[in-house]
Amino acid sequence: MFLLNRFKQLGHQFVDAGTAFAVNSLISSYSNFVAVSTTDPIKLNHFFNYTVETYITEAYHIHFLGNFIILTVFLWLEKTRLKLPSIRGMVVYPKAFNFIFLAGILSLGIMYNGLPGFLGTIRQFFIQLLLAAILVLAWGSIRYRSWRIDIQLFTLFSLATIYNFLFSYLRVNMILPALALVLGLYWGYGTVKKLLTSIRVFPIYIFVALFISFFSYFGLNRSSIGAGSERLIAISQEVESIDATTSGSEFLTRFSTINQLTNVVNLTETKGFYNGQTLNYLGFAFIPRFLWPEKPVIAQGVWFAFEIGQALKTETWYNNSINMTIPGEFYLNFGWAGVVVGCFLFGGFWALLWRSTGFWERPRDFLGKIWGFYLLFLGFFGLGADLQILVTLIAMYLLFLFISKFIWGLLFART
Repeated sequence: MFLLNRFKQLGHQFVDAGTAFAVNSLISSYSNFVAVSTTDPIKLNHFFNYTVETYITEAYHIHFLGNFIILTVFLWLEKTRLKLPSIRGMVVYPKAFNFIFLAGILSLGIMYNGLPGFLGTIRQFFIQLLLAAILVLAWGSIRYRSWRIDIQLFTLFSLATIYNFLFSYLRVNMILPALALVLGLYWGYGTVKKLLTSIRVFPIYIFVALFISFFSYFGLNRSSIGAGSERLIAISQEVESIDATTSGSEFLTRFSTINQLTNVVNLTETKGFYNGQTLNYLGFAFIPRFLWPEKPVIAQGVWFAFEIGQALKTETWYNNSINMTIPGEFYLNFGWAGVVVGCFLFGGFWALLWRSTGFWERPRDFLGKIWGFYLLFLGFFGLGADLQILVTLIAMYLLFLFISKFIWGLLFART
């Protein structure tokens, strides 16, 4: 209902951070339903890896209530005047397309060569810059019908896809260039029908099908297949043994929250509520690592996996990480009241961040597009693994605000 109402109210502008999160919630709810209703032993093995079956009902309710509150508050805030300072960085089309293309190439170069670990937020900015460049070039290819823009788009999209396929550790990163391309084409066409029937989208259908087919293989072997040419050789040697059916099933299980949330409830039943203990890192998270090189690593997923007995300590680190989900971490700390109040506050903050992008309202706002696509990406994939995402969101917003207020104007004052 949320998605249908958004489409009726906003037309092609219905794609926003709320819609993205609603899509994720719909898929994860369907995945949870399949998990508890299937009798297929293969699917049961995928869905119930470490489920505490006693608490499946509670897990369902935590997931539904938390997501419902986040979406409801997102809608409510749209009708108010509450807002954060906007992220603005204007460009002039079509003159700006060459700059946008070069900015995307620069981002690829920086990603390939890497940045020091303490500059993680800045590295994330360049990742989003690359994706926003693909998005805007895709829109420009429809809007201006220029062969030059088409070539720039094809070049940047191909390089980004190849780079992510060969060097990305996380599977979801491999599909992000395709997501940016589709969103940009949708922006250009203005209707879903034109988008779905466009010949430009057909290669994306093939790419997504291949991605789902290889999904399970990447998950099982990403630590052993290396990167670059080593990964390509390893995949070519194993391609005949990859089970596309199994990969498709595992793709769906990645959206299920039954395993995590039943373990969250089990922890509270055996150890009591944690009363904010999992949020201790907020006291030092915003201290830059270059000022405090010994700052503890914030890895709540690793902590949770170890706490529920699903991770082992190795010589270098731990061998697993499991997301608590945002509603799950609120419940783990403060129970049902935590889910209600916490998701209310988080949903409001999420809505305010989206309003700062001006994603559809300011077509020439390229910096806003970069920031907006980052929020769309987070929404599509569940707003992160746990409340640790709050630190990332605040840091990213402050970085974009600094660029908007102090850097962008210096670079493009004449424009």
